[in-house]
Amino acid sequence: MSEWSRVPLASVLDFREGPGIMAADFRAEGVPLLRLSGLKRDGNLLSGCNYLDPEMVEQRWSHFRVRKGDVLLSTSASLGEVAVVDAPAVGAIPYTGLIGFRPKDGRVDPAFIPLMLREQSFKDQIEAMGVGSVMKHFGPTHLKLMTVTLPPRPEQQAVAEVLGALDDKIAANTALISLTAQNAAAIVGGGPCQDVPLADVALFHNRRRIPLSASQRDARPGNVPYYGANGRLATVDGALFDEPLVLLGEDGSVVRDDGSPFVHYIWGPAWVNNHAHVLTGAGLSTELLHVVLTRSKVDTLVTGAVQPKLSMGNAKRISVRIPDRSRLAVVDRQVCALFASRRAATEECRTLTETRDALLPQLMSGKLRVRDAERIAVDAGL
Repeated sequence: MSEWSRVPLASVLDFREGPGIMAADFRAEGVPLLRLSGLKRDGNLLSGCNYLDPEMVEQRWSHFRVRKGDVLLSTSASLGEVAVVDAPAVGAIPYTGLIGFRPKDGRVDPAFIPLMLREQSFKDQIEAMGVGSVMKHFGPTHLKLMTVTLPPRPEQQAVAEVLGALDDKIAANTALISLTAQNAAAIVGGGPCQDVPLADVALFHNRRRIPLSASQRDARPGNVPYYGANGRLATVDGALFDEPLVLLGEDGSVVRDDGSPFVHYIWGPAWVNNHAHVLTGAGLSTELLHVVLTRSKVDTLVTGAVQPKLSMGNAKRISVRIPDRSRLAVVDRQVCALFASRRAATEECRTLTETRDALLPQLMSGKLRVRDAERIAVDAGL
């Protein structure tokens, strides 16, 4: 394999940070203003975006518009998130804290830029240069001091092709996962339904308080996932569940903006903390329970202005729309089949992601040849 070199980032990449824009300039619609959340949610750059007046954009910020293939890097809060601009985001404006990258000249293949920014030695530089005691950040001044790995362009293209194929498969599976959720909701709402209290179709499981420190969690065989009230990993007391279950947030951010609860389906095993209601289906599958619960409104049942809370008593009173008895069994089977495909796609995503993350440092260091990486990718299910 040819000799790979490290070069100053600024010598091979052009970059520009998004402008600082006041909230007063946000509009209900218009030109998307890309936010950090878009770099983190399901590969959809427009997730969580704000909007700007098109005329104001043309007057003040048109030179910040992103093009297809531009690479965005987060430089504040969650450092080092990387995303590639796709067709729906073309013409959008990245917010301050997001930096866009393009090749300076023909030495860098555009598809190789995300790999340069995800490579471990570059991530180490981000961590070393991140400043701020509360919220870490870095910017263009720091980037001018950083270096990146630069193989010959043909090898860039070969590496990008292998890892890009893995990313494409992961993206396809992610889209399938999202589509199954939409299809399940459409099936449930596609015929006669009846309203019933949640307590009629769900079992609320008592939770045991088990001391659990971060070190104990990490030491358990298999590193079983641990879920908090909003589905994120947590390090507080909890109980272990082995069966499929639904989590319904109890404390904290229990309600979305549209008044629906934070609801999570987990097929286990998983540790669950004491700030989430743990439910399984009664008279219907846990999978169908998840679908009908995500379509419910609970805003009127949440109490507490400072610390929102959904008590068990109020949770049991949530009104859910389930399929009419005449079609309940058929809908339940269809929903369970969709969830089975969703689980399979999720597991494949996990395997492919682990494979990609393992291949990246080996390929970027030149220690692994592309043809060997292709074989590993095929074995992983590509």
